[in-house]
Amino acid sequence: MAKLLLVGLPIGNPQDITKRAYQALEQAPYILAEDTRNLVKLLRHYEIPTEQKKIDSFHDHSDDKLDRILAQIKNYGQVVLVSDAGSPIISDPAYPLIKVALEQGIEVDSYSGVSSVVMALELSGLPPHPFHFYGFVAREDGKRKASFQSAQKHGGQHVYFESPHRLEKTLQLLKTEHPDAEVFLGRELSKKFQSCYRFKASDLDQQEIKYKGEFVVCLAFPTPEGALDTEEGAELKKLAEKYLDSGGGTKSLAKVLSLATGRTKAEVYQRLTQLKS
Repeated sequence: MAKLLLVGLPIGNPQDITKRAYQALEQAPYILAEDTRNLVKLLRHYEIPTEQKKIDSFHDHSDDKLDRILAQIKNYGQVVLVSDAGSPIISDPAYPLIKVALEQGIEVDSYSGVSSVVMALELSGLPPHPFHFYGFVAREDGKRKASFQSAQKHGGQHVYFESPHRLEKTLQLLKTEHPDAEVFLGRELSKKFQSCYRFKASDLDQQEIKYKGEFVVCLAFPTPEGALDTEEGAELKKLAEKYLDSGGGTKSLAKVLSLATGRTKAEVYQRLTQLKS
């Protein structure tokens, strides 16, 4: 069966490549890349010969190539798809090809690697789940404002990519519209000049942010008034009522507090048992 293999690449530090990803790049006769020049540069860094490989571009404007690429996948038997960094599916162009490949009975597999989204979640110090990933912040002021207003209605963490040229404007909007929001900025993650900023939006002017490089923005908003009218709020009320009707119990209470705080049930349960001891 023909196979489309999604291969995750390092997001900055080339040493972060996995063994399976390296082997896939080394053995692949045909590779689809978001930018062929960047891929060739990376292959040379790993001392992987390129002379016998067919390297083709596949990016956001490659829809007209789909039929030809699908024919190539069937012809070669296995084709590797990579983006410039990280996963080919996260804010990158893989989805249209994956969709039609599956529709045509082509197997899709993944050799995953480092993800800036997951790395930002780990470093943020904010409630990790539920989390919502939005890709790049909207360019238009109205859409950007609406996106943050929508995010505020939900719990957990909200993860965005943002251009260094627009980041300051985005942060000023948060400072004005959502001063109580907790903000994490991950700059140049995994690279030599990696920087992390953690602050409340209202304290933006006290930060010394270098607006250069690639940024991941993480946000956590305080629970708004009327939050119990949301789907998550309805679930919270249901769990709370069940807890009261059953006479209580540490596990049941942990579920309620987990949903209310955004912490994991395991973390809440451990805290509760420590309080009882």
